[in-house]
Amino acid sequence: MKTLACKDMGVECDYVAEAETEEEVMGMSMEHAKKVHKEKMDEMMENMTMDEMKEEMRSKIKEEK
Repeated sequence: MKTLACKDMGVECDYVAEAETEEEVMGMSMEHAKKVHKEKMDEMMENMTMDEMKEEMRSKIKEEK
């Protein structure tokens, strides 16, 4: 199981995406961020490309046992 928490991305939120693949985790995290953290997403998009943001997310995904 792979996980990515909002806190891993520097956002004070208890949300954790859990899925079998990195792509699923990143998709779930992006959907959550668009709905709940729109201002933070907008700010990040001003400073990063989408590819850079995905790479940042990918680097923070954890493998849970």
